Amino acid sequence: MKILLTGGSSFLGKKTLSLISDSFNVIGTFNSKRSEKLIHLDLSDIAQISKIFNEILPDVVLHLASITDLSICENNQEMAKIVNSIATLELARMCDLNNARMIYISSDYVFSGNDGPYDEHAKPGPLSYYGQSKLGGEEILSILNNSVVCRIPILYGFNDQDDKETFVSQVLRKTDNKEKFRVDNHRIKYPVLIDDVAIFIKTLVESTETGIFHLSSKLPLTRYDWALKIAETFDIPATLIKKDDELEKDAFPPRPVDVDLLNTRHDFVFRSVDEGLRIIKEQMGNKSHLN
Repeated sequence: MKILLTGGSSFLGKKTLSLISDSFNVIGTFNSKRSEKLIHLDLSDIAQISKIFNEILPDVVLHLASITDLSICENNQEMAKIVNSIATLELARMCDLNNARMIYISSDYVFSGNDGPYDEHAKPGPLSYYGQSKLGGEEILSILNNSVVCRIPILYGFNDQDDKETFVSQVLRKTDNKEKFRVDNHRIKYPVLIDDVAIFIKTLVESTETGIFHLSSKLPLTRYDWALKIAETFDIPATLIKKDDELEKDAFPPRPVDVDLLNTRHDFVFRSVDEGLRIIKEQMGNKSHLN
């Protein structure tokens, strides 16, 4: 089976590429984070999408690449629409023409967080343009019958020292620097380990399942709760971490307060944050993200 994986140099992309490369013939792409093992693909260039697709002729497209920064999406809506929505639909069109399957990574930000929990059939209502653009990508379901949409919440994990900064590495960096910092204690999160998402994606590649899947852990916690768990796992002083109930209430672009994704279509168990943090610590070799 030949797989085209977009976003091969991304946080989730690196983990997924590492996991599935032994089982499949995987061609990964990059845009800004150059890698000798990946091919260049600029999703804002719709003509290039068709060219790359026709050169590879994949059996499956794993579409992980997107613009995820909320502020960038809000301030450059046309680019966000092209990359997150139009490029996704072009990939779906190419899959349809070539009888290929497509798996698309969407976001819990397609929901407002005001009327959850949300099953796979719940009506979306994004608060930000990022959420709107990811919802636009979900229109692949109307173009391509043989397609999957995976909605995921905030991700955490570890690949290597070149990972983008995540909440876990941010906490470790600040505590390494003996820096006191405030953490949001208002919004509820359901963090998912990238290793688990990659495993689930592999099972989808090997299946014939279609439609929408929710990939979420079940333990609700604020970033403050999460930071305390990071401190406990990595044996760092929790006294540096200060909770703030007002920190993100007026954030712009607006963020959902509590998006609880119900996993009604599968029995896969996503590991708890406690277990996930222990896995990350082992992967880091008991060192902080910066050491």
